[in-house]
Amino acid sequence: MRLTKSEFMDLIATGEYFAVQKKEDRNRDDIRMKREDGKAAEIQNYPYRLNQIPAYIFDELLRDRILIQDGTDEHGGTVYRAAGMKSAPLTRAA
Repeated sequence: MRLTKSEFMDLIATGEYFAVQKKEDRNRDDIRMKREDGKAAEIQNYPYRLNQIPAYIFDELLRDRILIQDGTDEHGGTVYRAAGMKSAPLTRAA
């Protein structure tokens, strides 16, 4: 099943998920969704990889100002959260 833009918006709007673009990902091939609590997101989006958000949907969310840049993660990747959401400290799963 392929997730739509509105389904990604719903996930992000909960405040439980955020997007991360790897530092070396200039072509935006590996933009992934992560959970704020550090647990595995496990978002199935066939034919894309597990937890991957397609670049065209990511671009639309940025253009519509649904996602905004909110710092970097521990690996230097750029973190994007829902507009109006406060930054939560990144935690690691136990």
